[in-house]
Amino acid sequence: MGSARARDVRTGIAARPGHDGADAAGGGPPPRRGQLAPPTLPAPYLPRPRLWEILDQGSGRGLTVVRGPAGCGKTTLIASWYLARRDTLPIVWLRVDAGPPLWEHLLAALAGHPEAALDVERGGLRPPPPGAPVNRFWRDLVDVLSRGRPAPLVLAIDDVELVRDEADIAGLRLLATEATGIRLVLCGRRIPVATHRTRAAGQLTEIGPDQLAFDAEETGRLLAALRAPAAAGPGLLSVTEGWAAGLRLAAGVLVSRPAPAGSSGQAAGVRAAGTWPAATALGPAGARDHASAGLADGGRGRPGRPALPSAAFAPVAEYLRAEALAAMPAPVRPLLLRTSVLDQVCAPLAEAVVAEHGGGDRLLAELAAGDILATQLPLPPPPDLETAAPTEPADVTTAAPWFRYHQLLRGMLREALRRDPTEDEAELNLRAALWYAANRRLVDAARHARRAGDWRYLACLVARGTVPLVLQGDLPDLAALVTGYPDRAAGLGPECATVAALARVLTGDVVAAGEYLELARAGASVAAAAVPAGVAWAGPAGHEQAGDGAAATARRSLLMAIEAVELRRAELAGDADAMVAAARRALRARSGGGGPARPGRGPARRAASARPVRSRPRRAVARPARGGRGRAAYRARRGALDRPRRRHGELPRRAGTRLRPARAVAPR
Repeated sequence: MGSARARDVRTGIAARPGHDGADAAGGGPPPRRGQLAPPTLPAPYLPRPRLWEILDQGSGRGLTVVRGPAGCGKTTLIASWYLARRDTLPIVWLRVDAGPPLWEHLLAALAGHPEAALDVERGGLRPPPPGAPVNRFWRDLVDVLSRGRPAPLVLAIDDVELVRDEADIAGLRLLATEATGIRLVLCGRRIPVATHRTRAAGQLTEIGPDQLAFDAEETGRLLAALRAPAAAGPGLLSVTEGWAAGLRLAAGVLVSRPAPAGSSGQAAGVRAAGTWPAATALGPAGARDHASAGLADGGRGRPGRPALPSAAFAPVAEYLRAEALAAMPAPVRPLLLRTSVLDQVCAPLAEAVVAEHGGGDRLLAELAAGDILATQLPLPPPPDLETAAPTEPADVTTAAPWFRYHQLLRGMLREALRRDPTEDEAELNLRAALWYAANRRLVDAARHARRAGDWRYLACLVARGTVPLVLQGDLPDLAALVTGYPDRAAGLGPECATVAALARVLTGDVVAAGEYLELARAGASVAAAAVPAGVAWAGPAGHEQAGDGAAATARRSLLMAIEAVELRRAELAGDADAMVAAARRALRARSGGGGPARPGRGPARRAASARPVRSRPRRAVARPARGGRGRAAYRARRGALDRPRRRHGELPRRAGTRLRPARAVAPR
């Protein structure tokens, strides 16, 4: 009888009436043997004692969570810990499949462990009848596993994100919170069980992507085990950010590819170059990405770090396409592709870029769930302090959570975006630039305008109030973006010529800067260029002059930018007279003067320097024709006209006055 009951527990099927043991109640096959044992460890295998110690501490708590996206080394960590501790701890392994219900998996896993099978047999645990709710089964399981065990049973469940049934999720929650004789270890890309109660009770141990990432010491041991060149360690760690799958795949390619001919003194597969490793990630697409990104290093890279061959990341891209992109739901894939043009992403920015209502919230929900290889930023990106008001209220850029894609994932997504004929990368960057400009993030707006190839829009962003800040060194990132401004774009307008002159001044070419300044003055003297949306004023907030239109403000800031560049050019050239002249013209432009040539006295100059109209309305009074000069004569004439009307009641009499005969006042 006991052996039959044990057989029933192991199958979880034969004890139910109406079934012959072929299929489970959920209609799927019974669990495979591979689901009840840990997978084979990768070769060569790298022990990670620092994470084993965390798992050892968690074995004394109710719930341990190991969460991270694909390729973080979650399963390898739990499997290695299982193999190292199975002789001292009663550990049960279970890998969830999308077929049978979870309780069938669990019964088969418990039956495979001698101590757990004995507990189930003594407790008389029976599978639920077909069609019956499984809530009672989960409570019975909790009671059976909590009956006076000498040591708690550790139940490790891998791929727990495949558990989607509400009853199964409720059963796992019962095991985590109410079972005293079991310690639950959940491993997966996302954890369906809420952890707030166990965290509040101090019964939760968490291992996330940050802890799973390889550090420098582990990277060195992995390269040594793979017999990869040790010189590639810093570059690999920088590009992969410690991501386990990317690190192992890229290092394996370095081992299989010998050093090229003539590379004496260099490590195998690594060539010394000044390019940052991310520039070569994922082949030419990664290099184009870094070159078009316009980062502060201007594509020169970080010195002292060897660049890695692009072929080292071809297996990484293949892995990401299969695990990260293809595994995503269909509505999320285009959101990932389009937002790959962004360095950092939040929900409002994503919605503006993808041009899809609700797309930003949908993408942020996936990012927060942990399925995507991305990192949530602890703080939102700082605003441009030089161009934002100190008392400016918090906006969407600080209220919404921000995320950053892993650079390898982003490189793969951008390569897929370029290959998609239905997508326009330049248009996506321009949308991002417009959003950043509307939210007063000038540097980010200029960066995306440059990636979009819209040099005129970039010039309008820079020339409207930020040129003095660039020359003073307050915006080094913006100065790096301006440095590579192309010569062919200087003729697109006075703003473009001004920014081209600024770029030449920053590089010390005073001759070319003078030519572009003459071109800018000629364009500014004809007419102010049209003001693109969102860039009427990009300088410090609150410095706009009230009453001015967008065109007047843009013209004033353009003239000031021209003279600021001329002042620096004259300083570099050692021309004191030109410096004084440029300073005078800048002061006239700031006070509301005309163009480069001083305008004559007249209505145009008075209108340009006029104060704004008073907002308080005045009482309309019909003034009689003046026959003389002076305010006293005007009051006398006005009184002479109004006095007969007050005498006859047409006008109210002023308080404290008496009616007197009117005296005629002869005009002078």
